[in-house]
Amino acid sequence: MKTILLTLLFLANASIAQTFLDTQKQQKTLDNLVVNAGFENGRAQVVNVGGTFTLQSSVVLSGKNSVAFTPSATAQYFESVPVAIPRSLYGQECMVSMKYQGGSSSVYLTVMDGTSSELISTAARGVMNSDSGTKPVRIYFTCPTSGSIKYRVQSTASGAIGYFDDFYIGESDAKTVRQASFVGSVHTRIVTGK
Repeated sequence: MKTILLTLLFLANASIAQTFLDTQKQQKTLDNLVVNAGFENGRAQVVNVGGTFTLQSSVVLSGKNSVAFTPSATAQYFESVPVAIPRSLYGQECMVSMKYQGGSSSVYLTVMDGTSSELISTAARGVMNSDSGTKPVRIYFTCPTSGSIKYRVQSTASGAIGYFDDFYIGESDAKTVRQASFVGSVHTRIVTGK
């Protein structure tokens, strides 16, 4: 009886550990705010409005799954569910990123707050370019000082099928200088001669 109980306990722990490892893999780091970043848990935590949106296991950019999105009109999109911004990111240099393959220039990546207000300018959007290889898209922005955040992939017109994977929202991977400021003091000495 002890052997059976120990075996069941071991199997239960192994199953829980595997689930935790899958979650870690798709978040890449625990700093990624996107839940189900690599679609390893299917379409969970993703909202789709219009277009054709399917889970893919045949064209996979990484892991076990990717998603395919084909817009048939303007303003069709898929997005992550909003997640609370941690205090450690308030006002910090942040980044939203993903990998894609295929698609068209009528589709772009953006980042929004929980009320669906875009946090970047139109010019800063990550516009896709049709490509047969896997390409990354990164957008740098300043994280809000409260509320929630989400990514959105949206169309400006109908377009070709694109494959998407490995979404990330969190701390920037490259610190950029937004505004230079002077820190320290200046000592000036004026010397006049005879």
